[in-house]
Amino acid sequence: IGYNSRSIVMTTPENYKNFINKFSFCGYNRTWSDRGSMSIQSLIIKNYALKHSDGKDYFNLTQKDFILSNQQKKSIQNAVEINGNQLAGITYNIVDPEIYKYALYLYIKPKSQDYDKIYITQQIRELVGDFFANINSDLYIPKSDITNLIKNNISAIDGVNIYFLSEKN
Repeated sequence: IGYNSRSIVMTTPENYKNFINKFSFCGYNRTWSDRGSMSIQSLIIKNYALKHSDGKDYFNLTQKDFILSNQQKKSIQNAVEINGNQLAGITYNIVDPEIYKYALYLYIKPKSQDYDKIYITQQIRELVGDFFANINSDLYIPKSDITNLIKNNISAIDGVNIYFLSEKN
């Protein structure tokens, strides 16, 4: 039947994750349950694509643009309860993400000395912004994926080196 059936009983984190994906304002979500627990938690980040259509790029988002409002959280929890498919005894909680800013230092080696710096900067900004907007993990950011993304999509670049610096550091 799969996870889209209306008759499926919501018992596992995967069921809740797929249910949350039906809300347009929800982007990335990680849903889990501790082993042997009857409590399910979801870490949900707002859908970046909605802000992107308003003309904002990833680098101009504020912390508020990532965290669900109380009304959005309540609508998800009400929908879970009204759905009627939740297994009796399970408690469902939405956890706010901890948002930290990072600086991305990017060093490039151009293929030739004659390159358009402004164009390359715009291309990198767009590629990296889209990468972070569509990220599938909140636990790890692979530098190699960003490096390959830039090298494979911008023909004027021969080499890329990346360094992250956290706001906490």
